[in-house]
Order: sequence, then structure tokens, then C-alpha cells
Amino acid sequence: MIKYDDLYIEVKKLLSEERLYHSKGVVDRALEYASIYNVDKEKVKLVAISHDIAKELSKEDIKKYIDKYQIELDEVEKYAPNLWHAKIGAYICKEKYKFDEDMINAIMYHTTGR
Repeated sequence: MIKYDDLYIEVKKLLSEERLYHSKGVVDRALEYASIYNVDKEKVKLVAISHDIAKELSKEDIKKYIDKYQIELDEVEKYAPNLWHAKIGAYICKEKYKFDEDMINAIMYHTTGR
């Protein structure tokens, strides 16, 4: 699995300064929760920094990933494209960074809950 510093560099290339700032804030908050709930802090950092990795993809790239991963959108998601990045990001992190199932689920459901 990728190391946090390496993933941070990749995420930084994909996100605007504002979105990166948001993601770094999510890392800080997630680490607080990880301490409370005794969860693996390294995994938490990876998920938190990458949770919006697909948030600012172009429409062309979004279509490419939906086709590539054969992502199915439910009835709500079909009418809410702002939610699509969660599923796309989960698939990217699974394939490219070898995230485990819990990490993938955290990204996949961060917009809708589960």
C-alpha cells in the first residue's frame, strides 16, 4: 500500500488548493476520531487525504472512469453528479493504491452514508 507522503503528492496534483485544504482538514479530524475509536491511524490518514481524489475530474474523465469500472449509479446518484466522485475515487484507490475493503468503503460512502 502507498505511503501517506507519496499519496499526498499525488492528491496535490489532482486537487485545487481549496479542495486540498479541505482534505488536510479531514485528515486532522479523522485522526482525532481514530484516537477515540482506536483505529489504524495510517489507514485513516490515507483515506482522509484521498476521499475527494476524484472530486475535480473533468466530465470526460468522469465518463471514462464510470465506463472503465462499470460503475452503477443508483436512482439518487443518477440525478446528483456531485456524488459520483465517491464511487470513482473508491475504485481509483482500490486499483492504484491497493486500499483494503474498509478503506474503499469509507471513500465510497463518504457522501451518502451506509
